[in-house]
Amino acid sequence: MSNYYKILMFAPAFPPSINPEAIVNGNLVLRLKEIGHQIDVVTRIYENKKEIWQFPWDILRNNVHLVIYKDNSKFRIKIKSLYYSITSGFCIPGTQTWKEEYDIGEKLIKDKKYDFIMARAMPITAVIPAMKLAKKYKIPLLFNINDPVYAIPPYKRESWLLAKIRKNMLRKAIFQSTIVSYTTDRLKNYCEKILNINNKNSITIPHIISKLPDKNLYYPENFVIIYAGSLGKERKISLWWKALSELIENYPNSKIKNIFYGIVYDKWKEEIKQYKNLEDHVEFYNSIPYQICQNELQKAAVQLIVEAPGEISPYLPTKFLDYLYNQRPILTISPPNGELFDYSKRGYCEAANCFDENDIYEKIEKMYLNWKNNESNCIYNFQQANIYFYNEPLKIYNELFERIKKEQ
Repeated sequence: MSNYYKILMFAPAFPPSINPEAIVNGNLVLRLKEIGHQIDVVTRIYENKKEIWQFPWDILRNNVHLVIYKDNSKFRIKIKSLYYSITSGFCIPGTQTWKEEYDIGEKLIKDKKYDFIMARAMPITAVIPAMKLAKKYKIPLLFNINDPVYAIPPYKRESWLLAKIRKNMLRKAIFQSTIVSYTTDRLKNYCEKILNINNKNSITIPHIISKLPDKNLYYPENFVIIYAGSLGKERKISLWWKALSELIENYPNSKIKNIFYGIVYDKWKEEIKQYKNLEDHVEFYNSIPYQICQNELQKAAVQLIVEAPGEISPYLPTKFLDYLYNQRPILTISPPNGELFDYSKRGYCEAANCFDENDIYEKIEKMYLNWKNNESNCIYNFQQANIYFYNEPLKIYNELFERIKKEQ
């Protein structure tokens, strides 16, 4: 590729904050910069939360411009938040910093003259300063949506009024954008159906990983299953406990352990007490730094994903790419009509039907026997998966940049 471009990104979730959205956005910037593009990022951090730059995103700090997101529990801040909601034209939560983000962005535009503006949602408020600046300075806008615009049960939906305001905002942003990208086809189809639009300028771009891993030849002596991240009430885990209990009962002499790193809904912790053999085999720990967590996951016999039991699952979880990088077997408990079931057909993971306790047991027993026979590393297409998520998103972005420039 011979052309390199200047890009201004608005991403409320971005390092030094570490969360799924921030990781996705940080990895994208790492890869774009690696091949020569120049990128500045406008993001926000919370006033009372101490953020520490972590590897590998610490090399980006000189290109990240921070806005302080203040606690809106104070009356003065509430009034300010309401004022900025009104002036933004979109009375939704999270708009209190849009003007500061806009001002930083405008100053950068005058100084560097960008080729593209990118808005990375969620949260969707990322698009407010981006769309206003793109329109004012006639810069192509690439708007990315990583999550459904309207929650899919069992996730709780917002009030009809807030949903209506949010939908109107998204329609306006989509129609103004040069390109709108989604992480999966299911997500694209779901969002466009909810918004009642058929956007010819929409495209699917999967998440990206920032580097290719070395081959992981580690063989765990014990059958350790690790789950990393929050496990809220929507991600029902009852059938997993039943399958795990049965596995321990059927293989009593095996050293089986299930470890959780992160916040777990109290009810799910309480449920293990219903089984006599689980309490000695399940451990809960607080969240640990990202890289330390990755190091622990690389020692797992199985990396576990639990998705909410919805009618569809249009998500491409960031956790899935983190797990693939570790090159340890992945078990995802998911709706059959979902992205991770599709990826299981490529040999990237095992997928168990979240509604079927027998299927969950059969899949974890299969993985246990693979581990016992030392066959885990030769069954899954880890190398192919990592190459795909390393190269494919970047290829699509570069083709988009060239096409947009030619059409200007």
